[in-house]
Amino acid sequence: MKDHIEDIKGFYHLSRSWYGEANLIHMRKDGIMDSITFGYYCSDGGTSGEMSMKWHNLRNNNCPSARLEVFEDSFHALGQFKDLIDKLAEVDSEEIQPKDFCDILLSCGFKDLTQGKQP
Repeated sequence: MKDHIEDIKGFYHLSRSWYGEANLIHMRKDGIMDSITFGYYCSDGGTSGEMSMKWHNLRNNNCPSARLEVFEDSFHALGQFKDLIDKLAEVDSEEIQPKDFCDILLSCGFKDLTQGKQP
């Protein structure tokens, strides 16, 4: 979708959310250690484009590797995040971890929408 008018740039950090551990138990079976979903979010709870950075345990060690995942219906949204892509280019091969990525998102004007407590 190409209309992001009135949507906010935001993100959800799975391991810090109240439902995180219940989801991560299943994801870890596939080697995914954490996930941050980010994009444009509508006031009605929908999205006009979102993607995820997921940390994969590739080497069976304590330093999972980040991988950006974007479905084709969010390519336009990704194109709007040039400042984010530029900041990621600055940390190429530095093994950034979820907190680092959250800090980058915040510096690019994304709002932390993570719900730490169950509503």
